[in-house]
Amino acid sequence: MDLDRHTEAATVRTRATTFLTRGTDADPDVVLPAGMWAGCAGVAVWITGWWLAREARVLDTHPAGAYLVLAIAAVTAALLVFLVGKWALGRPRVNWWFMGVTVAALVTVLGTTPAAAEYFFPDPADRFHRELGGPGQCLGTSPYATKDGHPVSSWMNYADPALPKGRMVVQPLDKGAPALALDHAVRGGTHSLTPADEQSAAILRSYGC
Repeated sequence: MDLDRHTEAATVRTRATTFLTRGTDADPDVVLPAGMWAGCAGVAVWITGWWLAREARVLDTHPAGAYLVLAIAAVTAALLVFLVGKWALGRPRVNWWFMGVTVAALVTVLGTTPAAAEYFFPDPADRFHRELGGPGQCLGTSPYATKDGHPVSSWMNYADPALPKGRMVVQPLDKGAPALALDHAVRGGTHSLTPADEQSAAILRSYGC
C-alpha cells in the first residue's frame, strides 16, 4: 500500500511538472517572460490587497490572518498568470493581446486601488456624511447636517489629541443645540459610528436614526 501511495504521488508530481513546462521544447523563451508577468501580477495583487487591508484596519486587528490571505492571493494570481502566459506567449496571434491586457489590468488595478480604498473605507468626516449627516440621512436636515462631506451649520472635531481615541464631536453653531459625540470615528475600518454617551444617543433617537 505504501508503495502504491508513493507511486501515485510521484505520478501526480510528474504530471504537474509536465503541465507547467509543456511547450518549452518548442519555444524555450516562453517560461522566462511568463514568469516575469506572473511575478508582476503577484506583486500587484499583494500591493492592492495590502492597501485595502490597511485601510480596512484588518492589519491592525488580524495581522496574521491578513498576511496569510495576502500571500495565498498573490501566489494564486501569479500561478494563473504564469499558466495563461505560458500558453499565450507561445502563440504569435495571442501573445500581444496577452501582454496588452496584462499591462492594462496591472495599471488599472494599481491606479484605482487608493481611490477604491478611500471610498470603501472612508475617513471620519466622509463616514459621518454617508451614515448620518448627508442628504437623505437622518440628520440631513438637522443642525448636524453636512453637504458634500462638510458641515453646513456646525463644526466637526475628531483630530483633537484631547479627545478619546476614535471620538468625534459635532457641535452645531446654534448654541441651543447640544454637541453630538460619536465613537469609532477612525480613518478606514468598517465599524459604523455609534453614540458615545446617552445624550448623543437621545439626539440620534430624536431624529429617527
